[in-house]
Amino acid sequence: MAMQPLVRTDRFTDLYSPDGTPLVGRTTAGGRLLVAAGFSGRGFKYAPALAAVVADALVAGTEMPLGFMSPGRLSRETRVAGPLPR
Repeated sequence: MAMQPLVRTDRFTDLYSPDGTPLVGRTTAGGRLLVAAGFSGRGFKYAPALAAVVADALVAGTEMPLGFMSPGRLSRETRVAGPLPR
């Protein structure tokens, strides 16, 4: 079989948080850094709605109560050990 030229390659990072829920929110209270990451798996379905929330937070300064997605929930004491969720 003759070798064919390589036409295209892709590489994607599959990102999960330890508990499988995306990270959305400021890194510290009143901080300037807003995180929106870990949307693989279950988080994928949240992405369209959360994009609007993040855009509003960045542009208009509004905040939504997303404590269950807060990056702070994964402090050293609450990290989940074990395999990543699938």
